[in-house]
Amino acid sequence: MSSYQRENLVQLLRRIIPTKLPGYGHDTGQLPARFSLLRYVFALDHEEDGQRLHGVQVLSKLGRYNTHTSLLLIDALKDENPAVRETAAQALGTIGRPTGRTVNALTRCLRDSDEDVRQAAVIALGTLGVLSTPAVPMLEEGLVADDHVKRLQVVRALGRIGVEAVPALIIALFDADFEVREEAARFLGRLGEPAMAAVPVLITALKDQDTKVRFWATNALAMIGECALEQLIEALVHRDSPIRQHAAEAIRALGPRARAAIPQLTRLLADDSPLTRRTAAEALAAIGTAAAPAVPQLTVALRDPSSAVRKAACYALERIGRTAESAREALAKLVRHRDWSVRVAATGALGAIGPAALPALAVALDDRHPTVRVKAAKVLGRYADKPGLAVPALILTLRDPHAGVREQAALSLGRLGPAAEHALADLRRLQADRHSQVASAARWAINRIKAD
Repeated sequence: MSSYQRENLVQLLRRIIPTKLPGYGHDTGQLPARFSLLRYVFALDHEEDGQRLHGVQVLSKLGRYNTHTSLLLIDALKDENPAVRETAAQALGTIGRPTGRTVNALTRCLRDSDEDVRQAAVIALGTLGVLSTPAVPMLEEGLVADDHVKRLQVVRALGRIGVEAVPALIIALFDADFEVREEAARFLGRLGEPAMAAVPVLITALKDQDTKVRFWATNALAMIGECALEQLIEALVHRDSPIRQHAAEAIRALGPRARAAIPQLTRLLADDSPLTRRTAAEALAAIGTAAAPAVPQLTVALRDPSSAVRKAACYALERIGRTAESAREALAKLVRHRDWSVRVAATGALGAIGPAALPALAVALDDRHPTVRVKAAKVLGRYADKPGLAVPALILTLRDPHAGVREQAALSLGRLGPAAEHALADLRRLQADRHSQVASAARWAINRIKAD
C-alpha cells in the first residue's frame, strides 16, 4: 500500500474511531486513544515481526469500521511473516461487509506457502458465505488434501458458500473419511431443492457404513423434497435393504406430498426386513387419509411377527381414519394383545374408525394397564355424534382407581358438550378428588357441558 493510500486511511480512522476504546486506554503521552491507536496502523510497516503482528491484531478488533480496516488487512496478507498473514486472513473473515477485493485476496492465500495461512483463508472464505463463490474452484482442490481435518474445513467452507458448491459437495460424499461425508450430506440438506443434482449420490449414501452419514443423507433427501420423490420411489425397490429403508424414511418426511409413493410403500409392507416394513407403515401414516388404498395390506401387517410393525400399522390406520373400517375386526383382536403398547396403538386406531368400534373400546376401558385405559377414554371423547354410547362408558370410568384415567374421562365428557349432561352429578363429585388435576378436569368439563 502506498504512503498516499495509508495517509488517507489514517485521516479516515482519525475521524471514525471513538475517543476511547475499551481495553486500549491512553498512551504514555496522554493522547486520546484514537491517536494512540494510529500507531498500530503505522506498525504494519515496522521492521519487527511482533510489532506488525500486534498491529494486525488491534485492527482486527475494529469490525465496525471494516470499510477502512479491510484494506490494511488485505495489505497485511503480503507480509513476510506467516503469523501476520494468518491473523490478517482470520480477521478478514470476521469484520463483516466484505468486498470482492477481500475475496480475491483470501483466494490467493489458498496457495500460500504456509499451511496455517491456507487454513485460515479456507475458514474465512466459508465465513463470507455466498460472496466467496469465485473461490469455489480453488477450494475444491483442497478436497484431495492428505489430512482429513483440512478436507473437513474445506467442505464446511463450500457448504456455507451454497449452490455453486454443490458439485464439490457431491465429490466430498465419496471421501474416505466418514466425517467429511457426513458434513457434505448435512450441507446438501441445508441447500434443499437447489441440491437436486446430488440425489443419486445421496441415495447411494443411504447404505453408508456410518450411521451419521446415513442419517444426514436421509435428511438431505427429505429436505430436497418433492424434486427427489421420483428417484426415492425407485430406491424403494433397490436390492440393498438399507437403501429401501432409508428411502422410505425420506419419503415419510414428505408427508402428504408423497402420495405418489403409496403403491410402492404398500408393497414394501411385505419386505424381508422388519425395520423396512415398519418404516413403510410409518410413511403411509405420514401421508394420511390419501393412503386408504393401502388399508388391506396394513390390515395384514397387524399380524406381523414384529410388534414395532404392528404398532406402525395401527398408527397408519388411525391416520387414514374412517375409510379404514375394514380393519376393525383385526384391530379389535389386538386390543387383547399381550403387549400393552400394541393395545394402546390398536385402541387409537379403533377410535379413528368410528362408532362401530365402540364395543372394542369398551374392552380397552377395562384393560389392566392404565395407559390403555387413558387412550380409550381419550378417543371416546371424539364421538359427539354418538354420545348415547360413549357417555355411559365414560361415567363408569370416572371411578377408575388411576388418577390419569379419571382425568381423561372427565376431559372427554367435557368435549362431548351438552350430550354429556347425565354425567354432571358424577363430575360434581369428582371436583373433590384428592388429585388436583382430576378436580380441575371435572370443573372444566362441567363448565363445557353447561356452556354449550
